[in-house]
Amino acid sequence: MFQNKKMAESKVNTQSDENEDEHIVYGTIAERGVAIVIDLIICGLITAGLEAVLQTLWAGIVFSTWTYCIIAFVYCVVLISQRFNATVGMAIVKIRIIHVDGSHLNVSQAVCYTLGKFASLYAIMMIVFATVKNESPIMSVIGFILLLIPIFHRQHKALHNILLRTAILRSSSQAIYTEDLALYQQQQPRTWRDIVNAIGNLVVLVGLLWTINVGVTVAHHRDIISRTIYAVNKAAELKRHVEKFYIVHDYFPDDEIDILAMSEIAFPAGGGARVEKGGVITIWFDKLPELKDGKIRLIPAILDKDNKATQWTCKTSDIMAEWLPRQCKARKSI
Repeated sequence: MFQNKKMAESKVNTQSDENEDEHIVYGTIAERGVAIVIDLIICGLITAGLEAVLQTLWAGIVFSTWTYCIIAFVYCVVLISQRFNATVGMAIVKIRIIHVDGSHLNVSQAVCYTLGKFASLYAIMMIVFATVKNESPIMSVIGFILLLIPIFHRQHKALHNILLRTAILRSSSQAIYTEDLALYQQQQPRTWRDIVNAIGNLVVLVGLLWTINVGVTVAHHRDIISRTIYAVNKAAELKRHVEKFYIVHDYFPDDEIDILAMSEIAFPAGGGARVEKGGVITIWFDKLPELKDGKIRLIPAILDKDNKATQWTCKTSDIMAEWLPRQCKARKSI
Protein backbone atom coordinates (compact mmCIF):
# COMPACT_ATOMS: atom_id res chain seq x y z
CA MET A 1 0.00 0.00 0.00
CA PHE A 2 2.75 2.42 0.98
CA GLN A 3 4.70 1.39 -2.12
CA ASN A 4 1.72 2.24 -4.37
CA LYS A 5 1.36 5.65 -2.68
CA LYS A 6 5.03 6.44 -3.32
CA MET A 7 4.71 5.36 -6.95
CA ALA A 8 1.68 7.67 -7.40
CA GLU A 9 3.53 10.62 -5.84
CA SER A 10 6.55 9.89 -8.04
CA LYS A 11 4.31 9.88 -11.13
CA VAL A 12 2.79 13.26 -10.22
CA ASN A 13 6.25 14.75 -9.63
CA THR A 14 7.45 13.35 -12.96
CA GLN A 15 4.50 14.93 -14.79
CA SER A 16 5.17 18.25 -13.06
CA ASP A 17 8.82 18.11 -14.14
CA GLU A 18 7.74 17.39 -17.70
CA ASN A 19 5.30 20.31 -17.60
CA GLU A 20 8.08 22.60 -16.37
CA ASP A 21 10.24 21.53 -19.31
CA GLU A 22 7.48 22.01 -21.81
CA HIS A 23 6.10 25.49 -22.38
CA ILE A 24 3.27 26.53 -24.67
CA VAL A 25 4.07 29.83 -26.37
CA TYR A 26 1.02 32.01 -27.02
CA GLY A 27 0.70 34.68 -29.66
CA THR A 28 1.16 38.20 -28.31
CA ILE A 29 -1.24 41.12 -28.73
CA ALA A 30 1.23 42.81 -31.09
CA GLU A 31 1.47 39.73 -33.31
CA ARG A 32 -2.30 39.37 -33.47
CA GLY A 33 -2.67 43.08 -34.25
CA VAL A 34 -0.14 42.92 -37.08
CA ALA A 35 -1.88 39.83 -38.47
CA ILE A 36 -5.25 41.63 -38.49
CA VAL A 37 -3.77 44.64 -40.31
CA ILE A 38 -2.22 42.37 -42.95
CA ASP A 39 -5.50 40.50 -43.40
CA LEU A 40 -7.46 43.74 -43.77
CA ILE A 41 -5.06 44.91 -46.48
CA ILE A 42 -5.33 41.57 -48.28
CA CYS A 43 -9.14 41.68 -48.11
CA GLY A 44 -9.02 45.22 -49.49
CA LEU A 45 -6.92 44.04 -52.45
CA ILE A 46 -9.26 41.11 -53.06
CA THR A 47 -12.28 43.43 -52.98
CA ALA A 48 -10.64 45.93 -55.35
CA GLY A 49 -9.59 43.18 -57.76
CA LEU A 50 -13.04 41.57 -57.74
CA GLU A 51 -14.67 44.95 -58.32
CA ALA A 52 -12.35 45.67 -61.25
CA VAL A 53 -13.15 42.29 -62.84
CA LEU A 54 -16.90 42.69 -62.40
CA GLN A 55 -16.81 46.22 -63.81
CA THR A 56 -15.59 44.79 -67.09
CA LEU A 57 -18.76 42.67 -67.22
CA TRP A 58 -21.24 45.13 -65.69
CA ALA A 59 -20.16 48.73 -66.14
CA GLY A 60 -20.89 51.04 -63.24
CA ILE A 61 -20.94 48.39 -60.50
CA VAL A 62 -19.59 49.76 -57.22
CA PHE A 63 -18.89 47.74 -54.08
CA SER A 64 -20.06 49.06 -50.72
CA THR A 65 -18.48 48.71 -47.27
CA TRP A 66 -20.76 45.73 -46.65
CA THR A 67 -19.23 43.95 -49.65
CA TYR A 68 -15.79 44.37 -48.11
CA CYS A 69 -17.07 43.06 -44.76
CA ILE A 70 -18.62 39.98 -46.38
CA ILE A 71 -15.41 39.21 -48.29
CA ALA A 72 -13.34 39.65 -45.10
CA PHE A 73 -15.75 37.42 -43.18
CA VAL A 74 -15.60 34.59 -45.74
CA TYR A 75 -11.81 34.97 -45.98
CA CYS A 76 -11.37 34.51 -42.22
CA VAL A 77 -13.86 31.64 -41.87
CA VAL A 78 -12.33 29.62 -44.70
CA LEU A 79 -8.72 30.04 -43.58
CA ILE A 80 -9.11 29.36 -39.84
CA SER A 81 -11.45 26.39 -40.18
CA GLN A 82 -10.57 22.74 -40.80
CA ARG A 83 -6.82 22.25 -41.31
CA PHE A 84 -5.61 25.73 -42.26
CA ASN A 85 -5.63 27.10 -38.68
CA ALA A 86 -4.40 30.54 -39.77
CA THR A 87 -5.16 33.42 -42.11
CA VAL A 88 -2.42 34.74 -44.38
CA GLY A 89 -1.66 37.48 -41.87
CA MET A 90 -1.42 34.96 -39.04
CA ALA A 91 0.84 32.74 -41.12
CA ILE A 92 3.16 35.67 -41.88
CA VAL A 93 3.62 36.53 -38.19
CA LYS A 94 3.76 32.78 -37.40
CA ILE A 95 0.75 32.27 -35.17
CA ARG A 96 -2.13 29.81 -35.43
CA ILE A 97 -5.47 29.08 -33.79
CA ILE A 98 -6.67 25.77 -32.32
CA HIS A 99 -9.41 24.53 -30.03
CA VAL A 100 -8.34 23.89 -26.43
CA ASP A 101 -8.80 20.14 -26.91
CA GLY A 102 -6.08 20.30 -29.58
CA SER A 103 -8.45 19.88 -32.54
CA HIS A 104 -8.96 22.11 -35.56
CA LEU A 105 -11.85 24.56 -35.61
CA ASN A 106 -14.88 23.43 -37.56
CA VAL A 107 -16.86 25.82 -39.75
CA SER A 108 -19.38 26.79 -37.07
CA GLN A 109 -16.60 27.51 -34.58
CA ALA A 110 -14.74 29.54 -37.21
CA VAL A 111 -17.89 31.57 -37.90
CA CYS A 112 -18.34 32.36 -34.19
CA TYR A 113 -14.64 33.19 -33.80
CA THR A 114 -14.71 35.55 -36.80
CA LEU A 115 -17.78 37.31 -35.40
CA GLY A 116 -15.89 37.75 -32.13
CA LYS A 117 -12.91 39.20 -33.99
CA PHE A 118 -15.18 41.63 -35.85
CA ALA A 119 -16.71 42.62 -32.50
CA SER A 120 -13.21 43.47 -31.22
CA LEU A 121 -12.57 45.65 -34.27
CA TYR A 122 -15.95 47.30 -33.70
CA ALA A 123 -14.95 48.00 -30.09
CA ILE A 124 -11.78 49.70 -31.32
CA MET A 125 -13.73 51.87 -33.75
CA MET A 126 -16.23 52.82 -31.02
CA ILE A 127 -13.36 54.00 -28.82
CA VAL A 128 -11.98 56.09 -31.69
CA PHE A 129 -15.37 57.54 -32.69
CA ALA A 130 -16.06 58.49 -29.07
CA THR A 131 -13.03 60.79 -29.11
CA VAL A 132 -13.24 62.00 -32.72
CA LYS A 133 -17.00 62.39 -33.18
CA ASN A 134 -18.17 62.40 -29.55
CA GLU A 135 -20.30 59.33 -30.21
CA SER A 136 -21.25 56.32 -28.05
CA PRO A 137 -19.23 57.03 -24.86
CA ILE A 138 -20.82 54.07 -23.05
CA MET A 139 -20.00 51.68 -25.90
CA SER A 140 -16.43 52.97 -25.98
CA VAL A 141 -15.96 52.26 -22.26
CA ILE A 142 -17.37 48.74 -22.69
CA GLY A 143 -15.13 48.23 -25.73
CA PHE A 144 -12.01 49.34 -23.84
CA ILE A 145 -12.79 46.97 -20.97
CA LEU A 146 -13.18 44.09 -23.44
CA LEU A 147 -9.84 44.97 -25.02
CA LEU A 148 -8.15 44.87 -21.61
CA ILE A 149 -9.07 41.19 -21.15
CA PRO A 150 -6.36 39.80 -23.50
CA ILE A 151 -3.87 42.34 -22.11
CA PHE A 152 -3.93 40.86 -18.61
CA HIS A 153 -4.93 37.28 -19.41
CA ARG A 154 -2.00 34.91 -18.93
CA GLN A 155 -2.66 33.26 -22.30
CA HIS A 156 -3.61 36.55 -24.06
CA LYS A 157 -7.14 35.29 -24.63
CA ALA A 158 -9.83 37.74 -25.71
CA LEU A 159 -13.41 37.25 -24.53
CA HIS A 160 -14.36 35.34 -27.69
CA ASN A 161 -11.36 33.02 -27.17
CA ILE A 162 -12.54 32.27 -23.64
CA LEU A 163 -16.15 31.68 -24.66
CA LEU A 164 -15.24 29.53 -27.68
CA ARG A 165 -12.39 27.75 -25.86
CA THR A 166 -9.78 28.58 -28.46
CA ALA A 167 -6.12 29.54 -28.15
CA ILE A 168 -3.71 31.51 -30.32
CA LEU A 169 -0.29 29.82 -30.37
CA ARG A 170 3.01 30.68 -31.95
CA SER A 171 3.98 28.31 -34.72
CA SER A 172 7.38 27.92 -33.02
CA SER A 173 5.78 26.45 -29.88
CA GLN A 174 7.33 23.00 -29.47
CA ALA A 175 4.94 21.74 -26.78
CA ILE A 176 1.89 19.75 -27.82
CA TYR A 177 -1.11 21.74 -26.64
CA THR A 178 -3.24 20.00 -24.04
CA GLU A 179 -5.75 21.42 -21.59
CA ASP A 180 -3.79 19.96 -18.67
CA LEU A 181 -0.57 21.65 -19.75
CA ALA A 182 -2.37 24.95 -20.41
CA LEU A 183 -4.04 24.75 -16.99
CA TYR A 184 -0.70 23.97 -15.34
CA GLN A 185 0.87 27.07 -16.88
CA GLN A 186 -2.15 29.17 -15.95
CA GLN A 187 -1.82 28.16 -12.29
CA GLN A 188 1.84 29.14 -12.02
CA PRO A 189 2.54 32.35 -10.05
CA ARG A 190 3.02 35.48 -12.11
CA THR A 191 6.59 36.58 -12.64
CA TRP A 192 8.12 39.97 -13.38
CA ARG A 193 8.30 38.88 -17.00
CA ASP A 194 4.52 38.41 -17.07
CA ILE A 195 4.02 41.88 -15.61
CA VAL A 196 6.42 43.46 -18.13
CA ASN A 197 4.64 41.64 -20.97
CA ALA A 198 1.25 42.90 -19.75
CA ILE A 199 2.56 46.48 -19.57
CA GLY A 200 4.10 46.10 -23.02
CA ASN A 201 0.82 44.83 -24.46
CA LEU A 202 -1.03 47.74 -22.83
CA VAL A 203 1.41 50.18 -24.43
CA VAL A 204 0.88 48.49 -27.80
CA LEU A 205 -2.91 48.77 -27.41
CA VAL A 206 -2.76 52.46 -26.44
CA GLY A 207 -0.34 53.14 -29.30
CA LEU A 208 -2.64 51.36 -31.75
CA LEU A 209 -5.68 53.30 -30.55
CA TRP A 210 -3.74 56.59 -30.75
CA THR A 211 -2.55 55.83 -34.30
CA ILE A 212 -6.06 54.93 -35.47
CA ASN A 213 -7.42 58.02 -33.70
CA VAL A 214 -4.99 60.29 -35.54
CA GLY A 215 -5.80 58.70 -38.90
CA VAL A 216 -9.57 58.84 -38.39
CA THR A 217 -9.35 62.43 -37.09
CA VAL A 218 -7.43 63.58 -40.16
CA ALA A 219 -9.82 61.78 -42.53
CA HIS A 220 -12.86 63.10 -40.65
CA HIS A 221 -11.63 66.70 -40.72
CA ARG A 222 -10.87 66.45 -44.43
CA ASP A 223 -14.36 65.12 -45.03
CA ILE A 224 -15.95 68.01 -43.16
CA ILE A 225 -13.80 70.63 -44.89
CA SER A 226 -14.53 69.11 -48.31
CA ARG A 227 -18.27 69.33 -47.57
CA THR A 228 -18.14 73.01 -46.62
CA ILE A 229 -16.00 73.82 -49.66
CA TYR A 230 -18.39 71.88 -51.91
CA ALA A 231 -21.37 73.71 -50.39
CA VAL A 232 -19.89 77.18 -50.95
CA ASN A 233 -18.85 76.31 -54.51
CA LYS A 234 -22.27 74.82 -55.27
CA ALA A 235 -23.96 77.96 -53.95
CA ALA A 236 -22.31 79.86 -56.82
CA GLU A 237 -25.33 78.87 -58.93
CA LEU A 238 -27.60 80.86 -56.63
CA LYS A 239 -25.13 83.73 -56.53
CA ARG A 240 -25.44 84.09 -60.30
CA HIS A 241 -29.24 84.21 -60.02
CA VAL A 242 -29.05 86.94 -57.38
CA GLU A 243 -26.56 88.97 -59.41
CA LYS A 244 -28.72 88.72 -62.55
CA PHE A 245 -31.77 89.77 -60.55
CA TYR A 246 -29.95 92.88 -59.34
CA ILE A 247 -28.83 93.79 -62.85
CA VAL A 248 -32.44 93.63 -64.07
CA HIS A 249 -34.25 95.17 -61.07
CA ASP A 250 -31.53 97.29 -59.48
CA TYR A 251 -32.19 95.73 -56.08
CA PHE A 252 -31.73 92.35 -54.44
CA PRO A 253 -34.74 89.98 -54.17
CA ASP A 254 -36.72 90.90 -51.09
CA ASP A 255 -40.23 89.45 -51.38
CA GLU A 256 -41.36 85.84 -51.30
CA ILE A 257 -42.43 85.73 -54.95
CA ASP A 258 -38.99 86.78 -56.18
CA ILE A 259 -37.26 84.42 -53.75
CA LEU A 260 -39.43 81.41 -54.66
CA ALA A 261 -38.44 81.89 -58.28
CA MET A 262 -34.90 80.94 -57.26
CA SER A 263 -35.09 77.24 -56.45
CA GLU A 264 -33.18 75.70 -53.53
CA ILE A 265 -30.17 73.49 -54.08
CA ALA A 266 -30.03 70.12 -52.33
CA PHE A 267 -26.64 68.54 -51.60
CA PRO A 268 -26.23 64.78 -52.21
CA ALA A 269 -24.56 64.31 -48.81
CA GLY A 270 -27.31 66.21 -46.97
CA GLY A 271 -28.20 69.85 -46.50
CA GLY A 272 -28.62 72.51 -49.15
CA ALA A 273 -28.65 76.20 -50.00
CA ARG A 274 -31.44 78.72 -50.53
CA VAL A 275 -31.92 82.43 -51.22
CA GLU A 276 -33.47 84.55 -48.48
CA LYS A 277 -34.48 88.21 -48.14
CA GLY A 278 -31.95 90.72 -49.39
CA GLY A 279 -30.38 88.12 -51.67
CA VAL A 280 -28.64 86.44 -48.74
CA ILE A 281 -27.76 82.82 -49.50
CA THR A 282 -28.01 80.47 -46.52
CA ILE A 283 -26.17 77.13 -46.58
CA TRP A 284 -27.14 74.46 -44.04
CA PHE A 285 -26.18 70.89 -43.23
CA ASP A 286 -28.37 68.17 -41.76
CA LYS A 287 -26.26 65.03 -41.30
CA LEU A 288 -22.84 65.53 -39.74
CA PRO A 289 -23.19 66.42 -36.03
CA GLU A 290 -20.31 68.91 -36.31
CA LEU A 291 -22.16 70.93 -38.98
CA LYS A 292 -25.81 70.14 -38.23
CA ASP A 293 -26.49 73.21 -36.08
CA GLY A 294 -24.32 75.55 -38.11
CA LYS A 295 -24.95 77.74 -41.14
CA ILE A 296 -22.90 79.58 -43.72
CA ARG A 297 -24.35 82.82 -45.07
CA LEU A 298 -23.20 84.54 -48.25
CA ILE A 299 -24.21 88.21 -48.02
CA PRO A 300 -24.28 90.34 -51.20
CA ALA A 301 -23.30 93.99 -51.38
CA ILE A 302 -22.82 96.48 -54.22
CA LEU A 303 -19.18 97.04 -55.01
CA ASP A 304 -19.69 99.31 -58.04
CA LYS A 305 -23.12 100.87 -58.59
CA ASP A 306 -22.30 102.06 -62.10
CA ASN A 307 -21.24 98.62 -63.31
CA LYS A 308 -23.56 96.85 -60.86
CA ALA A 309 -20.69 94.73 -59.63
CA THR A 310 -21.51 92.60 -56.57
CA GLN A 311 -19.22 91.41 -53.81
CA TRP A 312 -20.05 88.58 -51.43
CA THR A 313 -19.11 88.31 -47.79
CA CYS A 314 -19.03 84.92 -46.05
CA LYS A 315 -20.27 84.75 -42.46
CA THR A 316 -20.80 81.66 -40.34
CA SER A 317 -22.42 80.62 -37.09
CA ASP A 318 -21.87 77.54 -34.90
CA ILE A 319 -19.20 76.06 -37.18
CA MET A 320 -15.59 75.78 -36.05
CA ALA A 321 -13.14 77.90 -38.04
CA GLU A 322 -10.94 74.88 -38.87
CA TRP A 323 -13.82 73.31 -40.83
CA LEU A 324 -14.60 76.34 -42.98
CA PRO A 325 -13.43 77.24 -46.49
CA ARG A 326 -10.47 79.56 -46.54
CA GLN A 327 -12.53 82.59 -47.58
CA CYS A 328 -14.86 82.14 -44.61
CA LYS A 329 -12.01 81.69 -42.15
CA ALA A 330 -10.49 85.00 -43.21
CA ARG A 331 -13.90 86.72 -43.30
CA LYS A 332 -12.92 88.20 -46.66
CA SER A 333 -15.16 89.07 -49.54
CA ILE A 334 -15.69 86.33 -52.09
